[in-house]
Amino acid sequence: MKASSLLLFTSKGICIAFLLLFILNFSGYGQNLITNTQAGITTESTEKTTPNRIATWVQHEKAHAIPTTANLFQIRSSKENTDFQSEVRTAVYLDLEQDMLAELSKTQPELLVFNVPVAKNKSFELELLKVDNVTADFQLRTSEGENITQAEIGGVFYRGIVKNDTRSLAALSIFPDHLQLVIADRADNYVLAALPSDEASKNEYVLYAERDLLGRPKAECLAETKVEQFKGTDLKKYN
Repeated sequence: MKASSLLLFTSKGICIAFLLLFILNFSGYGQNLITNTQAGITTESTEKTTPNRIATWVQHEKAHAIPTTANLFQIRSSKENTDFQSEVRTAVYLDLEQDMLAELSKTQPELLVFNVPVAKNKSFELELLKVDNVTADFQLRTSEGENITQAEIGGVFYRGIVKNDTRSLAALSIFPDHLQLVIADRADNYVLAALPSDEASKNEYVLYAERDLLGRPKAECLAETKVEQFKGTDLKKYN
């Protein structure tokens, strides 16, 4: 079992530990989704590969919906972020188009093709479907005993796969001014998130493979509210 966790910053300034559990067969260190895409190697599922439930769902819905393509990121020309660079062996640094994000947060398309650049003229795509809730048994309680509902957290959430990889998984959370993304495939887990606010402007993002982390990355809540209880989405059921 491979666990990938990140902090989900809500529009209410609440910091949530967002835990995704993946049951996947990891093949060890080496090439992964990021490095393969940079090298021009595409991921293709073989005919003998049994798609997971998310992939089956995506394929079914694609026959009934018109996809919206989202190109929200550009490769950063400057990598002047030495504090975070010391936390990871290698990473892709991106700039977010805030106007496009705000528009996507408003329109909330049902089927989304989400483009993730990893180098100049090199990118991979995610096929994502909108979901109504973070999870059916969502529970969140602050250290003050306050119960937070899904409606209060806000945002729009997507689940899906890496295009052409029917054994992968992806979870995207979109808010008017930021987003966060977790991906898992047979090689690794990947995180796309904003750089810590004390180091960067709000449009500066980083994409990295979990195994490239040298330690626990720094993260900062937008409020001092501490989350003591959160039952996150368990994606192992989709494999």
